[in-house]
Amino acid sequence: MYDRLREIRSRRTQTELSFAQQVNLAVNQTLSRTVLTVATVAMSAAMLFVFGGGSLENFGFVVLVGALTGTTSTVYVAGALDVEWSAWADRHQGKRPSPGRPKTRRVAVARSHTSER
Repeated sequence: MYDRLREIRSRRTQTELSFAQQVNLAVNQTLSRTVLTVATVAMSAAMLFVFGGGSLENFGFVVLVGALTGTTSTVYVAGALDVEWSAWADRHQGKRPSPGRPKTRRVAVARSHTSER
């Protein structure tokens, strides 16, 4: 999905779209390919789970759960989080320190008890 988003953002014709619309377009363009890939993996894992016997049954179940979880998180959760994080950064952009002004940090100095005599 992120490769597609990078391609969409690099096109000059798509610059008038908002970031959320660009993410939505990237998800829609990759959804069919993702569903077909996960369906193939899920069928193979289900066959291992059903017909694999005792040793391959657990492996097939883990592969099935991993494929479904990974696809859901990559396509839906990651895109939504990216949109929310970019909106949060846009809202809080004025509160960031300017690049020319250095940040002040407090540094704690550890004292050694053996050096104090």
